[in-house]
Amino acid sequence: MWVELYRPQNFDEIVGQPLIINKIKQNLYTKNITNMMFSGPNGTGKTTTALAIAKHLFGNDLVGNFKEVNASDKTKRGIEFVSKEIIPYLRHTPLTVSAPFKLLLLEEADSLTTEAQQALRRPLEKYNKNTRIIMTVNYPDNIINAIKSRFIEYEFSPIGNSSLIRRLKYIAENEGIDFTEKQYGKIAEKVGGDLRKGVNILQNMQADTSDFSGVF
Repeated sequence: MWVELYRPQNFDEIVGQPLIINKIKQNLYTKNITNMMFSGPNGTGKTTTALAIAKHLFGNDLVGNFKEVNASDKTKRGIEFVSKEIIPYLRHTPLTVSAPFKLLLLEEADSLTTEAQQALRRPLEKYNKNTRIIMTVNYPDNIINAIKSRFIEYEFSPIGNSSLIRRLKYIAENEGIDFTEKQYGKIAEKVGGDLRKGVNILQNMQADTSDFSGVF
């Protein structure tokens, strides 16, 4: 899938969120790393930014010091998920001396039940020295205040058309495909700032660049 093949690998490749990226880079430089909540619509770079942070922090020591879990699965929204998968990871110290702490990426954390979020309150404080958490959420109002207060929130905006089209052109050029400005404009209009959706549409169009049927 082109979405993964062309996922940005570092901060400089991430498009459409310059203020957030600059702030995070500044915090990394000063080692001021706290729990973070990335909120915003789909396809705006929340997960990609979290992965870039992990790679920056751990480099070759990523395995063992970084864990990604997704709460969107119906079986991973309750207290059992928190107690069996999240808290044990928070508890343990980093596996390498070079890592100051571990990092947990909790995707779609707004899917967690209220009870599950309540169960996270004390472990977040108790094991903060061992592990930092990045939560991605589409609906921040679904996160209880007791959890919100323990995170710094970064609000990701829909990707602007110019940045979105520029990234799509880069991908198309690498794939040896030629699209018209009108086609790029139609994709941008269709996806409304969702770059991931735009890349998927671009890949679906590759077979016949003159045919929009089934795409729009």
